[in-house]
Amino acid sequence: MCSRRIAVLKFGGSVLQSPVDVARVAQEIYRWRRKGFQVVAVVSAIGNTTDRLTRTAKSFEMKSDPHKFATLLATGERQSAALVGLGLDRAGLTSAVCDEVQLGIRTTGNPLDADPVALDCDTLVEQLEVHGVVVVPGFIGRDENDRVCLLGRGGSDLTALFIAKKIGAAVCRLIKDVAGLYEFDPKLAGKTNPRRFAHVSYDLALHLDESIVQHKGVKFARRERLSFEVGAIFSDEVTVVGEFENSTFARKTKKSQPVRLALLGFGTVGGGVWHRLTESLSDKFEIVSVAVRDIESAKKAGVPESILTNDPYVAINSNCQIVVELIGGTELPYQLVKHALETGRHVATANKSLLAQFGIGLTELSRDQGVSIAGSAAVGGAAHVLEAIRESVGQGNRVSRIRGLLNGTTNFVLERIADGATLVDAVEGAKLAGFAEADPQRDLDGTDAAEKLVLIARECGVMLRADEVVCQVLDEATVRAITGNDQVIQRRLPKQVVSWDLNDSNSIPRVCIEQVDVTDPLYAVHGAANRILISLETGETISVSGVGAGRYATATAVIADLIDIADRVNQPKHENATLEPELASTI
Repeated sequence: MCSRRIAVLKFGGSVLQSPVDVARVAQEIYRWRRKGFQVVAVVSAIGNTTDRLTRTAKSFEMKSDPHKFATLLATGERQSAALVGLGLDRAGLTSAVCDEVQLGIRTTGNPLDADPVALDCDTLVEQLEVHGVVVVPGFIGRDENDRVCLLGRGGSDLTALFIAKKIGAAVCRLIKDVAGLYEFDPKLAGKTNPRRFAHVSYDLALHLDESIVQHKGVKFARRERLSFEVGAIFSDEVTVVGEFENSTFARKTKKSQPVRLALLGFGTVGGGVWHRLTESLSDKFEIVSVAVRDIESAKKAGVPESILTNDPYVAINSNCQIVVELIGGTELPYQLVKHALETGRHVATANKSLLAQFGIGLTELSRDQGVSIAGSAAVGGAAHVLEAIRESVGQGNRVSRIRGLLNGTTNFVLERIADGATLVDAVEGAKLAGFAEADPQRDLDGTDAAEKLVLIARECGVMLRADEVVCQVLDEATVRAITGNDQVIQRRLPKQVVSWDLNDSNSIPRVCIEQVDVTDPLYAVHGAANRILISLETGETISVSGVGAGRYATATAVIADLIDIADRVNQPKHENATLEPELASTI
């Protein structure tokens, strides 16, 4: 049994109703990664795909071989898993998609209503160690003759519960389109609003409607004494199903409304945040104002003219609750963020220069005003660097050494140079790929990485200024030096490496171009990916990876901050101070 901090999350067809919802699923997986979990994402077929495939199979008007029938239906889950894997790629998260063959999911019994009996736990845990996220098509297994079998109605729930039990996951959550289990189906017309359970026994869960959780999975959990959660996406208010003598209702809460945002900036990242929020998170956020330089360009991108302005102060002074600063630079953003905080708005930003220079003062101001300022996207993009350090330090650990790759643009450029490109061509390629700004000098001269190191040091409880970091410029002279020996290039790769020994008073924080050996954990980091190795005084080393540049990778981190802030804005206001009566007598 595995003792790692693993969350098994199951996403059903009610959550994955169309390919557009893949972005929501990727964002939820990233939310769990930020919490420090490795994630097994078990997915059902998208929407009504299984019903459509069933009708197709039955149209042949003959008694089908059940294994062929199972093979057809399994294509729905396989397609869904592949799409979620692609969505995670776009969001900047590293992941692996593993099917029932790779994971050794073996079944017994009826090929269309089989029971899982075996799992290759070592392979699954190994994939989690490498990638952090493993996407698994639910509902599918293989029998002793290696034929495709299905786990029956609710089979993806059963897949998630089975995997969670086998690997000893810390959490198993079945993510649905409702916030948990209710006394009756909340979608039934003509009924008063049902009450949601906070805790429910297996026996009571088996008496409830199967429309949310199929009974086959509940029976498995009861037999294995496995507690699990049922809840909605982006929420931690759940129903816990387990060994409870009595069941209790959750406190009634007011339904939360979409949180209102003002967006400052509509460049690469700003446009990415806009599209992600409007396409897949409009139920959670409402963008009420967008401040841009070029209104016509923003209109062509789909932003309504009614919410566009050239004046960022107009956007801040709208009826927004959160200001999203994505302008870049320092002086103007500082004045804007300061004004937003002073007027009681929360702030999310990806501006590392702003936070490195003014972050301490702005954080103090936000505390005084009772609001939040969040900047996780400023370091690592979709690599949850600051969260990983914050969690470790919060548990009483001390960080002893930092080493890693913190600039995706330079990593991309150096990889192209190692492949034979000139510096000019490599930089142009990074611009075309959306990883480099029009002027990438701050990436190439190490300033960007140095400012990120300042923010990392701050999380470690150490004060550092960017001008205290020694930086090596990536220029033509550096390129000639690193490409002068073909044998070296074959054995090593050039990387812009950030390093600092926090326990050594003589250690100088550096951003330097190094030839990284094939045995180095940084060697296998490709493209615009980041990887940071956080060494603790306990001897443990935490590795955090993810795409560190580009529109959607950075937008993923910004939106994760917005979701966290939205939870604070919509903090439940309880209508009653005590729990409803216990329900043991209703069974």
